[in-house]
Amino acid sequence: MQTNIVSLEIHNHLYSYINRCSSKPLGHAWCADQINNHHSSECTILMDSHTLNIASTTYPEFARPRYADRPVHNSTSPSHYRVRTYTAHALLLFNVYGIPLSSGLWLEYRFTSSYPATSLLTISCIYGAQLACLGLFAGVTSSLHHRWLKYWRLHMSLGGLSVCGAQLGQLLAEHLWVVVICQGVLTGLGLGVLGAVSIRVLSSHYKGDVAVASSLCVAAGFSGAIVYTVCIWICLRSDDVKTGYGVMAALLTFTVLPAILLAKPCTLQIPHTAHPPTTLRMSSLPLAITLPTLLSPTCLLIPPLLLPLTLTRHPTPFRADSGCYVLLLFSLSALLSSTLLPKLRPHRLSPSTLVSASSLLCGIALVPLLWMPSLLVAVPCAVVFGAGMGGVSIFYVKCIAELVAGVGERGHILLAVGGVGMGCAVVGAAAMLERWDSGVEIVMGAVVACLVLGGLLMGTGVGLRYREERKGVSR
Repeated sequence: MQTNIVSLEIHNHLYSYINRCSSKPLGHAWCADQINNHHSSECTILMDSHTLNIASTTYPEFARPRYADRPVHNSTSPSHYRVRTYTAHALLLFNVYGIPLSSGLWLEYRFTSSYPATSLLTISCIYGAQLACLGLFAGVTSSLHHRWLKYWRLHMSLGGLSVCGAQLGQLLAEHLWVVVICQGVLTGLGLGVLGAVSIRVLSSHYKGDVAVASSLCVAAGFSGAIVYTVCIWICLRSDDVKTGYGVMAALLTFTVLPAILLAKPCTLQIPHTAHPPTTLRMSSLPLAITLPTLLSPTCLLIPPLLLPLTLTRHPTPFRADSGCYVLLLFSLSALLSSTLLPKLRPHRLSPSTLVSASSLLCGIALVPLLWMPSLLVAVPCAVVFGAGMGGVSIFYVKCIAELVAGVGERGHILLAVGGVGMGCAVVGAAAMLERWDSGVEIVMGAVVACLVLGGLLMGTGVGLRYREERKGVSR
């Protein structure tokens, strides 16, 4: 009777072991060898336990080291490819943020010295076209990358050639139409392609979560704004424009080329037929709240672009240093904000709340410029405005993912609408400055109104979302 019990225990133990072995990827031969080895060892153990009258004792099983499973990938420790892609994304944002945020010095130079007979509206079309093409081609590239994942390096290479070739093209000719095409269209096209592909490739290391990828390396973009501002300022002070183009081409070459070589998408990324996880759980926000919330950030680039010119006030053959000081302080404040805010963010504050507060801060910072547009007033205003812009730049995509339903499906449309909106806002602001004597007050007032209204509407959206969540919990 005891022998039958021992045989039954051996049979049951081997049956459970065969079921575990069937899931091993090494084939039936490995399973057979393991069963034979395990059979002899288990028989010895159970027979010994029967002799000692301790058959009821449970024995832990330990897999042999050479047959042990491979360690499961740990997402908390970044892989080698993720670190490479993270570095590549930082190098690309160095240019994607740096070039547009330093364009205020170019706008002031072209209007006051390079083309003094040309209207401000025409000059502003250069940078309006740059921002419009940046957002438009970022949306188009996101849609193309969604369909053809394997051509990401080709898209990135074409974007790099476009933006680098645009700087070299300005060395060959200085006609206004050449500047519009090179510094406006081609530069915006290249930056939009680079930024969109970089975020998509980096998001593959975070399960396709574009909102998470868009919040990374923002500080690198503002550090690029500081470097570009200093280089352009030095070249324009010495009235050496071609050297400025050459310096920009060199910076682009030594950052874009290593980024293309370093970037590597995750091979275990989720299929792009599935929507990213950061889509809204609630779809009841009214259109009157969501639409202004999407378009309010279009006003954020107006002060960095127009402040150097508004502080100069009139055409002059000398470079105005005040614009450089304001842009440097603005970029430095945004750099510190984008570096410290993610680390100091309280646990209870959602991205939507932080973006709402940052937008309100940006709007309030510009209020003193309505009455006193001078350097002494612009310096503290630029510091506060930069701190708010750093928060918006980090958490804005996460905010939209929380407040707007189905943002993962229409992300490319939002990019295109936002880019065209920014370009139109810059051109419209330049038209107001040129048409009315009180154009500075009108432009700054409009920017303040849009930022404050956008912040309040985002806060309203947060309140509606929390109310819907409480209703869902109560049910």
